[in-house]
Amino acid sequence: EINFIANYEMHGPAAYFAAEHGPSACGMGFRVDDASIAYTQAMERGGEPVEVHAGPMELHIPA
Repeated sequence: EINFIANYEMHGPAAYFAAEHGPSACGMGFRVDDASIAYTQAMERGGEPVEVHAGPMELHIPA
């Protein structure tokens, strides 16, 4: 099952990303059985960790 969420805001991160890169996905999320294993494998395959700063009333979800 794949769910797409489209962001049509004229301002904000998605709009700025689209202005620079054209029509594209500025972010993605994946559901996995074991996040720790998925993270480790991503790092082993050349991924780079991203520091996420959660604001007030926002969830801290590691990227």
